[in-house]
Amino acid sequence: MALYCAAPCAAWAQFSPGMGGGPGGMAPPPQLMGGKSGEHVHPDLVGPVYVDPTMPMVVDVRIEGHAKNSLDQIRAMVRTRSGRPLDPRMVEEDVRRLHGSKRFLDVRPTYTKVAGGVVLTYQVIERPKLAYVKYAGNRKVKTRSLAKQSGIKPGDSADPYAVEDARGKIEQWLRDKGHSRAVVTATEGTKPGDQGAVFMIHEGPIQRVGKVRFVGNDPKLAPDGRLQQLVQTKKPFLRIPYLFAGFKGFAEKDKVDADVDALTAYYRALGYFQAKIAPEVMYDDDHEWATVQFVISEGVRYKVRNVNFIGNTKRTVEQLREPMTLVSGDYFNQTKLSADVTAIEEQYGRKGYLFAAIQPETRFLEQPGEVDLVYKIEEGARCRIGAINVHIQGDDPHTRRMTVLNRLDVRPGDIADIRKIRDSERRLKASGIFMVDPTQGGEPPKIVFRAPDGDEELESYAEKPKDPGNFRGQSPDPEDGIVEPPSDNDWIVDLVERPDNSFQYVPRGRAGALRPVAGAVAANATGR
Repeated sequence: MALYCAAPCAAWAQFSPGMGGGPGGMAPPPQLMGGKSGEHVHPDLVGPVYVDPTMPMVVDVRIEGHAKNSLDQIRAMVRTRSGRPLDPRMVEEDVRRLHGSKRFLDVRPTYTKVAGGVVLTYQVIERPKLAYVKYAGNRKVKTRSLAKQSGIKPGDSADPYAVEDARGKIEQWLRDKGHSRAVVTATEGTKPGDQGAVFMIHEGPIQRVGKVRFVGNDPKLAPDGRLQQLVQTKKPFLRIPYLFAGFKGFAEKDKVDADVDALTAYYRALGYFQAKIAPEVMYDDDHEWATVQFVISEGVRYKVRNVNFIGNTKRTVEQLREPMTLVSGDYFNQTKLSADVTAIEEQYGRKGYLFAAIQPETRFLEQPGEVDLVYKIEEGARCRIGAINVHIQGDDPHTRRMTVLNRLDVRPGDIADIRKIRDSERRLKASGIFMVDPTQGGEPPKIVFRAPDGDEELESYAEKPKDPGNFRGQSPDPEDGIVEPPSDNDWIVDLVERPDNSFQYVPRGRAGALRPVAGAVAANATGR
């Protein structure tokens, strides 16, 4: 089974809407098509126009009225160029772009007719810049944290709306951090003529969590102690948080929101697909201690009606169901579902189908409280072990190579049994011949399967084995007594030396194969 990932293609088309929401732009006045040279005209006519080859040429593009913004900065936002026919839509886009930079209070294009065409002049009125941004009154919160939340800094355009927006951001951030009574006032920066921005911070008392409660939960299925382990919001011990270094215990909105998500996921995993969690934060009279209460509406707990399989050809339904723990009539349980997926993968892995993909799907029914489970199975191709080469970090003498090979429970020609591969990995880890301490540069041997990278590598794997008939026999699996004979559809998984100081299983396909199965077993190990 090969994994091909085609990068999605996307196309972007940029349109220039004119005034009124339709395509078009700012048309030059009719005087440009006639009149005397040197005549200054303001574009007062607006409407949908299209590029006309008879439009006058732009002789020059000029900027007037700028003092604080450099000419290069302004020209970088202008797309109209000299030597091209005048395009009213592009002129309008330039005006919108200059306005959008929030550096100018007003932008007005004017046209001057000269010999050979027109001179386009953008007359701008600049916004004043913030000479300073100050924060006063903050004691517990650092100034640099406030500056980060405000998003404005000295040198930015003096925009009263931006200053007011920054004030709101700071106030909301303080409240989310536990200062529920925080008030932020912009004493400077919101009036015309202000040279800078000044924020007066009143933090108020910081609220810590005094209690965490759960209301509406089933004490047998979801006791308070279990739910408390799922949430990040914690109360201090004996309400003396300063006794513990680093303890905060603030009533933070972000944590409460994350707790709602965690509790919802917990109930979903137990089959309460309609469970709802509503948080409530209540403060004492002094606004110093908060009680965080999670009101839980569990709803109906869903049961499994039927368990079905799609795509299985190598395993019977009875074989697949035998080790399953989530069966018809049981309450839905995500933990059991995940365990059953692993059990099905294990069944296929024992038979050499190392890349079998199991996708469980929960289907809701018209009858409330019931779901069907459908396991979609892509079995893939069966794998056999091919050549085995070993590479160990550092020197690689013959004795060390044989030491590794003797601890492997797989041989060329064997069906790639996932159990034997894992046993081999555990045997290598427990051998004591490898340095496994990361502080000494060691790393335990690890077996990993991967797909080859790129089409060239896929093609290099699709080669015919030198001796395709040289497979050793294997005893029937006592599980079902069925042994599949070697087939031309089998994929040969080689253990080959790789340049990344590891040994890996890499596939080689049969001649003419179009979908080679790829796998790798990597064991980064340092010999003693």
